[in-house]
Amino acid sequence: MTVLAQVENLQGFLRSYLSESTKTLREGYGAIILSIITDILAGVFLGKSHEILQWMPGLIILIPGAIGLRGNIFGSLGSRLGSGIHLGLIGRFDLKNPFIKENIRAPLYLTILFSIILGAISSFLCRFFGIGCITVEYFVIVSLLGGLISGLIMLILTFLIAFVSSAKGLDPDNVTTPLITALGDFFTVPSIIVSAILVGNLNSIVIKISWYLVILLLIGNILYVILRESKSVKRIVYESSTVLIVCSFVGSLSGSLMEYNLSKFLLLPSLLVMVPAFLEEGGNIGSILASRLSSKLHLGLIEPKFRLGKNLMMEILSSYILCMCVFPLVGILNFVFSKLTNLRTLDFIDTIILTTISGILLTIIISSITVLLSFVSYKRGYDPDNILIPVVTSVADLLGIFILIFTFDFLFV
Repeated sequence: MTVLAQVENLQGFLRSYLSESTKTLREGYGAIILSIITDILAGVFLGKSHEILQWMPGLIILIPGAIGLRGNIFGSLGSRLGSGIHLGLIGRFDLKNPFIKENIRAPLYLTILFSIILGAISSFLCRFFGIGCITVEYFVIVSLLGGLISGLIMLILTFLIAFVSSAKGLDPDNVTTPLITALGDFFTVPSIIVSAILVGNLNSIVIKISWYLVILLLIGNILYVILRESKSVKRIVYESSTVLIVCSFVGSLSGSLMEYNLSKFLLLPSLLVMVPAFLEEGGNIGSILASRLSSKLHLGLIEPKFRLGKNLMMEILSSYILCMCVFPLVGILNFVFSKLTNLRTLDFIDTIILTTISGILLTIIISSITVLLSFVSYKRGYDPDNILIPVVTSVADLLGIFILIFTFDFLFV
């Protein structure tokens, strides 16, 4: 091939990329801007809750896992709804539609089951790492109560966002995932903190009775799914469960890393403000890529082969462009809201440098993992809608905390 032909091919690819990806970037970036704002607000709530984090030692271990769990369950629901809309399985909200009914029940089962499991895992890791913390009963009850409060809200919002975005001509893959995960942060952090306050003021007898009721609820939830539910719901629960167990563990590890560095977060509360937004946007970039890869694999537009074809290259480039737009904005808004709420923060330029460098490192790793997992899961016959988003967001949480702390220590300590 001549040099001229290569140049023409490159020009053709760039024109095609700009034409096909403008809608993706516009819709995705608009949703992510809103998600950053809600994440920063959740971070402000977290930053202002430092006394509660000290009052209930180990509670911060639960928070990343709880945030991730809500985003994983309802992000996957949003992805399934997006695929259902693309494939013509649903067009409007109709409770007589089996697809809709099944996708209402499945996330509720998962919310109950994994809120309990998350509390138990957080308690286990707290003791494993020798961290003084609240009892397992408190962990589990706080996790379940916070999960039910935020989960019911998120169930309604997920369906609303999916159908409204589709009705307005927007691609649900570009809109639902970042909005759902951001709203998950926004409602989960206050739900966990409020639940911790409520449970912390209960006497020991009420805690013991509540503990036994939680065990009965767990057993009943599992038995009903096994004995009474449809094959479609069982498939969603079974496929999601394997992933969510791992993701709950990874989320709790992220929380353990935060607990280990809690003194830094308490001395510089703007880091607490930064955490939800930084982790969520890293997860969002990976989740948008995962959601779009899932839809294109279903439609046959991308083959599950480790070869950098045109469609795959376009999706990866979109992720990097979003990265360069999003993470500086995270730094700017983090600085502004920290100043407005009188929370101690880094200088303006230092804040932007921290979020941008950390974000680039996170995006490089997350985009590679997303492509790898999407192809592997599709080849093995698993529905990527149930696999990709939970794994991507949880890995982004763990790597994000590590990269953020590492970059902060490297640049400023």
